Amino acid sequence: MSKKLASFFITIMIFINFSSSIVFSEPAVPKRMLILGDSISTGYGLEGYAENKANGYAQRLKNAFNIKDSDYLNLARDGLDSSQLLEFIKKPENKDLFKKYDSIFITIGGNDVLNRMVSEIDDFYNYLPESLDGDIESVLDNLKKSADKMAAHLNEEKVKKGFQNQTDLFIKNFTEIISELKKLAPDSSIYVQTIFNPFSGVYGFEKIESYGDVYLNQMNSAIKNTKGIKVADIYSAFKGKGLFLTNILSMDIHPNAQGHYKISTEIYNMIVPPEKNASNSIKAKKTSEKLAMSLKISVEYIEKISN
Repeated sequence: MSKKLASFFITIMIFINFSSSIVFSEPAVPKRMLILGDSISTGYGLEGYAENKANGYAQRLKNAFNIKDSDYLNLARDGLDSSQLLEFIKKPENKDLFKKYDSIFITIGGNDVLNRMVSEIDDFYNYLPESLDGDIESVLDNLKKSADKMAAHLNEEKVKKGFQNQTDLFIKNFTEIISELKKLAPDSSIYVQTIFNPFSGVYGFEKIESYGDVYLNQMNSAIKNTKGIKVADIYSAFKGKGLFLTNILSMDIHPNAQGHYKISTEIYNMIVPPEKNASNSIKAKKTSEKLAMSLKISVEYIEKISN
């Protein structure tokens, strides 16, 4: 074998050996998605909702991860609370359902407390004066007076006791929900969102926001402290942005289109962290530089022994 041919094979072997050692860890993305929970997961209130075509956070994630229709199931229901979700999971006919999906996404808790809050204070709500001819000062003053009346009602002992009981029940139910899912789908990843406060950042609603946080903080702590699940902190993502990310000015706690985009982005970045992609890019660049240097040395060696 000639020196040139031998050198050629040496170069090829170096290339194969070096390139075969390149391994970049890819994030485990969903392949089969199951959606459980309440109307946040149904896309309630969004354009196309009535035709079951709402582009909510769940649909956005389905598209982002290129999930086929046959590998996607949305069983969320409007108005569902934690007791009802637990009951659904425990139904004998559903015991083999959950393990079919590698990723289970859950929104729950809004109907346990937040919607009940809205029901309690709806009669006191009067955001705009009867006439829209008033100046902005009168509109804001009217808003603050309405919010103060709401806060006074919510702070009645009977009402506070009712919300604390609901909070305690949610925490109990949530613990059991996750425990059941882990038994029924031990290999599945479970993604849960913390519960946002739609009153956060809305002028005049500071007292209502603080009131809601008393219970939401307990519920979210229970979610965050549950082992074996992945938590998207939507509460923090919506903090101070309730006016822009929800329909709260209509006494509707649901996220608007911007809110759903925010939720889907938070969850996607949790599964595929931006820094992970950046890290892989840096690794790829360094590997390319090493590979180029290796080939350069090989070429120089070929030239040397060929002369």
